[in-house]
Amino acid sequence: MRVFSLLILLITFVGFTTDTEKDSSLQLTSGKFTVKGKTSIGKFECDYKLKIKDTLFFNQEKGFAYHVPVVDFKCGNFLLNKDFRKTLKHKEFPEVYFKLLQVSPKTDEEYEFDLYLKIAGKEKTIERLTLKKEAQELTGNVDLTFSDFDLTPPKKLGGAIKIEEEIKLAILLRIEEKQF
Repeated sequence: MRVFSLLILLITFVGFTTDTEKDSSLQLTSGKFTVKGKTSIGKFECDYKLKIKDTLFFNQEKGFAYHVPVVDFKCGNFLLNKDFRKTLKHKEFPEVYFKLLQVSPKTDEEYEFDLYLKIAGKEKTIERLTLKKEAQELTGNVDLTFSDFDLTPPKKLGGAIKIEEEIKLAILLRIEEKQF
C-alpha cells in the first residue's frame, strides 16, 4: 500500500512539474534580427540570422542574450554592408548586444518584454514591448533612431542620398513546442 501511495504521489508531482516547466519557457530554434530604414531613394534592410538552440525563460531577469558581430549583418550588397559597418563603428565596437529581459506571457498569442541594446558603445533599454506569436514564430518591431546611440546616418553623393533618422529593428524568433 505504501508503494502504491508513493507511486501516486510521484506521478502527481512529476505531472505538475512538467506543466510548470512547459508554461515557463519556450525553446528557441533559430531567428533573425533585421534593421530596416529608408533613404531618399528607397528602402534598405540589413539581416543577421540567428543560429541558436536556447531556452527563453519567462519572468526571469536573465532573459535571452545574444552578441552579434556587426560584420555578419548582410545588407544585400558590399557597398551597403560597408556603409552599415562604418555607421555602427565596427572597428571600435565589433559587436551589437541584444538582450530580451522580463519576458512574460500577456495572452496565448502575445508576450511582453523589455529590450536592452548596446550599439556602438551606447546602451538603451526599451520597456514593455510586445512579441506576437504566430504559428511557430515570435515577431516584434522596435522603433529606434540613429541618435539613440549617438550615430550619424550616412550620406552619399554629397548629401544627395540620405538615410532617414528613424529605423526599425524587427525581431523574429522561431520556437519549438516542448514535448514532454
